[in-house]
Amino acid sequence: MTTEFNINTEFNIENYLNSLSENITEINLSYKNLTYLPNMNKFKYLKKIICNHNQLTSLPKLPESLEYLECNNNQLTFLPELPESLNYLECNNNQLTFLPELPESLEYLYCAYNQLTYLPKLSESLRCLYCNNNQLTSLPELSSNLTELLCMANKLTSLPELPNSLTFLHCGYNQLTYLPELPKTLSYFYYNNNQLTYLPAKIKEKYHPNDDLENVIKN
Repeated sequence: MTTEFNINTEFNIENYLNSLSENITEINLSYKNLTYLPNMNKFKYLKKIICNHNQLTSLPKLPESLEYLECNNNQLTFLPELPESLNYLECNNNQLTFLPELPESLEYLYCAYNQLTYLPKLSESLRCLYCNNNQLTSLPELSSNLTELLCMANKLTSLPELPNSLTFLHCGYNQLTYLPELPKTLSYFYYNNNQLTYLPAKIKEKYHPNDDLENVIKN
């Protein structure tokens, strides 16, 4: 069940939430010019919250049933405790300097365009990590299930061991001086604009970096 209101300059968040059934599973509050969100714990079956493109500086306590959260393009400086059931998180384009502890259920993490200086321990379930355009100097141990890693435009001097499941890697625009062993599963690899002193010939022959970054950056 999904409910979404059209853009309304006099949108009242309290009235809107009160009008919803307590059995609702998804709420979309994007583009509502919101400066805050009320507590939504009365929605016992709520699995998905989308609140992109507002003016939020914080989020309330999240429902324990939540599995999916999008809060891109706000002014968030921190996130609340994440529910154990969460498996998808998008928090791009905010002012986050750190992330809370990540639940073991998390499979997709998109936290690009923030001010993160480090990442917490990653869940073993994680499949996609897009942490580009932050201030990261290192990455934690990667999940053995990870298939996509976009960590471009940080301050990374090295990469951790890469899992054999990895198919997509963009680590350009960092301060890397060497590369770890690349998994044989890798089909896309962008490594330009680093400080690499050595690059095996077989890597240069196999991978041809694409300068069209619009095709690989998730906004």
